[in-house]
Amino acid sequence: MVSAFNSDIEEPSNTKFSLLPNPTNQILHLAYPVESSDGIVHILDLNGRVLLESPLQPSLDVVNLTPGCYFLSIYMKDQQPLTMEFVKL
Repeated sequence: MVSAFNSDIEEPSNTKFSLLPNPTNQILHLAYPVESSDGIVHILDLNGRVLLESPLQPSLDVVNLTPGCYFLSIYMKDQQPLTMEFVKL
């Protein structure tokens, strides 16, 4: 028997962000709420090593990353980190 886990916990809509295009080969565009523009971005490999640290900005150059899967985390004051996975071609 398979059952699905439903936590009934919703993230506030002002903390959502998206990464486009995903997968990417050069530039990764971040769409995030305007009021969340003060933050830091980390790109991590699958082992949790921070490969890139940058101020939060609308786009990041990922051309120098080796093709593979990565995590992008956004850290903003007084909020939980937001993390999404992306693929570098």
